[in-house]
Amino acid sequence: MSIEQFNMPRFLLTLMLLSGIAVTAHAQTLFLPPRPNPAGQSQPEFGAKDGRFTFDGEPAVIISGSIHYPRVPRAYWRDRIQKAKAMGFNCIGTYVFWNAHEKKPGQFDFTGNLDVAEFVRICQEEGMWVIVRPGPYVCSEWDFGGMPAWLLKEPDMQVRTNDPRFLAATKRYFEALGEQLVELQVNHGGPILQIQVENEYGQFGRPDNEDDKQYNRAIHQQLIGAGFDTMFIRCDWANGRTIETAHIDGVYTTMNFGGGAERSFRFLEQRYPGMPKMSGEFWVGWFDHWGDRHNTRGLDRFIREIEWMLDNDISFNVYMLHGGTNFGFTSGANWSSRSYTADTTSYDYDSPIDEIGRLNEKFNIFRDAIKPYLPDDYDLPDPPTPIKRIEVPQFTLSQTASLEQLMGKPVASGHPPYLEALDQTQGLAIYRTTLQLPQAKQAWLEFSALKDRAIVIVNNRRVATLDRRYKQSKTRIALPAGQVELDILLENMGHLNYSRELMSDRKGLGEVTLDGRPVLGWQVYSFPLELDDIAHVEFSPEPAKPSPLPVFYHGQFTIDEMGDTLLDMRGWGKGMVWVNGVNLGRYWQIGPQYTLYLPGCWLKQGRNEVVVMDIEPTGHNTLRGVTDIIYGLKLDPSLAYIRKPGENLEVSDQQVVAQGHFENKDVAQTVTFDDQVTARYLCIESLSSHSNDNHASIAEIHLLDTDGRSIDRNGWEVIYADSEELLAEPAGAGNILDEQPITYWHTQHRGVGRNPPHPHHIVIDLGKVETFNTLRYLPPDGDSSGKINKYKIYASQHLFENLQGSEQ
Repeated sequence: MSIEQFNMPRFLLTLMLLSGIAVTAHAQTLFLPPRPNPAGQSQPEFGAKDGRFTFDGEPAVIISGSIHYPRVPRAYWRDRIQKAKAMGFNCIGTYVFWNAHEKKPGQFDFTGNLDVAEFVRICQEEGMWVIVRPGPYVCSEWDFGGMPAWLLKEPDMQVRTNDPRFLAATKRYFEALGEQLVELQVNHGGPILQIQVENEYGQFGRPDNEDDKQYNRAIHQQLIGAGFDTMFIRCDWANGRTIETAHIDGVYTTMNFGGGAERSFRFLEQRYPGMPKMSGEFWVGWFDHWGDRHNTRGLDRFIREIEWMLDNDISFNVYMLHGGTNFGFTSGANWSSRSYTADTTSYDYDSPIDEIGRLNEKFNIFRDAIKPYLPDDYDLPDPPTPIKRIEVPQFTLSQTASLEQLMGKPVASGHPPYLEALDQTQGLAIYRTTLQLPQAKQAWLEFSALKDRAIVIVNNRRVATLDRRYKQSKTRIALPAGQVELDILLENMGHLNYSRELMSDRKGLGEVTLDGRPVLGWQVYSFPLELDDIAHVEFSPEPAKPSPLPVFYHGQFTIDEMGDTLLDMRGWGKGMVWVNGVNLGRYWQIGPQYTLYLPGCWLKQGRNEVVVMDIEPTGHNTLRGVTDIIYGLKLDPSLAYIRKPGENLEVSDQQVVAQGHFENKDVAQTVTFDDQVTARYLCIESLSSHSNDNHASIAEIHLLDTDGRSIDRNGWEVIYADSEELLAEPAGAGNILDEQPITYWHTQHRGVGRNPPHPHHIVIDLGKVETFNTLRYLPPDGDSSGKINKYKIYASQHLFENLQGSEQ
């Protein structure tokens, strides 16, 4: 295999689009699908030359789309790959999810829906190239970013670092994966063109930290040691502060973005002149959080970006081409502005191929945009016949059972342990202790590290619910005199998949105190809710007995014709669903997702068994199967909005540190202060917008210190915004600190309630007093309204007037 060596970071080509090699109008058209792989058959030589990728020395453009094999039923892999090819793609990108394959240390599973080698072989049979992204970290809104949560059992384990224990685990994993995939690389006769090293490590590693650079190089060497020897890539953002952190000599760099392609590749050319240009992740949609609006994205700017890249011989990987579903306990969680947000079961991502495999408007428009760039003699195939969808008439789940049936032998502990220390990485747990109180009283119950949701039960009665998403850690409860049984039902809602916070995301309560005094002497019951657990539940035809614990419901339905359906979960509270022994994933009445995808290939002609576990029983016990996805949202404004009732920010002219105008551009813009600023609180005031309306919007805010380096935002928090749009779109104020340029804060829209006029304010607590010289403002990309025109910036070492934040 011919590879030009560059002194550069790894070409991490995240998730990649599919189908025939499209070479732009400026390059020689070349269509070379992978050949079937009979013994002795060789593939075209893949390499890079003169700033382009090549096949047999001729320039070629990779048009790739991301499809993740565990998020799609195995029986439908070929269907989704054929649809990618029909869109005009020539390549499929996939992550490899380490924690799916090694659920217990040293025990690997590459069978069934985890047979990644078979997925790659089907791609080859369908004439598609493949990009493999094995991690060990993949992010992808997947539990713990694809790493096994059993790594967290050791309290001082440092994942994604040079910790020898972590590197020993990654080495074992890569060697097992190599046995599956090495012979499927292009230089061995297979379709795999590129192997990605780590994933967006520049956004995780510390700038100029030699240990982090050594870690990244160690992962590269482990992949080589496992037998991978095709082209290595990495992916990163157009960020000068972070891009060098993941640099590896000889590894190609790709750019991740949801817009601003021209700007990103201008940056890449400046950093690595002559390198082939590729977008490792071109975000054409976005993921959903529980309690937020379903994400959708407009089409026009994506089409402009695709055409610009193809006009300039630039390869790209659409993320996601088909998102699929986070079945079971695989959905993760994100962290921004010191807030935890749990990801939904659906990974629809507003993709061209939707969650259940349907082709939507985005598919057809993208196909029409790509088609003119395909070779004249290439016959673009039609999509395969749509998979049939069926309705299932309403049926009743009349049998019930209590969670208490699954209570095994508890673990005794003085202090409440975290679940990973008990070898539990998913599900529920009950922390139980007994109190002796001389008299009844009201008391403050507090958890030092609640992760993620706790239901407080006193003498078999629920008295409070605390939710990490709302930073809730304490509650006032009434306790009777005498012996009191205190139970805490803990729910793991998904390990973090993004930010350095994931390194310590161990699930539990932390230290528990009652009026400031430690509560000791705990019995801990684990409920991992594996299939074997569910199979042992004995159901009764009697209605569920009153209980503060979750309730299991059992029922069945019969079908004569096969097809996909979606279970309508409206009316149910919060929990999980199993059909014929397959865990379909989480549901929650707050939305935005009200249906659970049930693929027809997992159904049986005749009788099908259904089990629902409801953590928040509502009395509802019926289900039906529908043919369309249902979205909705139940929003509690008192919890969801950052602005607290009664807050009315007051700032003074004496606190102004800068004022002026931002340009009407998509690029990041800086404000350099006349004098260095020392402050803990920062307020950005929007006085007008370039769209000449009432709106204001910001994608990201950064501060630079006196040496021009970005200040670490890990302790930052948005504590006030005069207005946020949470109904028309998920545009909460925390988006300005989430390290995701594609998300943004936006004030409320007309027709959604209020449309408040300028001025608009957003306040950031830096967590401590910082000294800085420059503010960097990134507006939303594209045609979004509310890009700030005239502004003022205020700073203070003390909390601004009329805010309710607490200074520590």
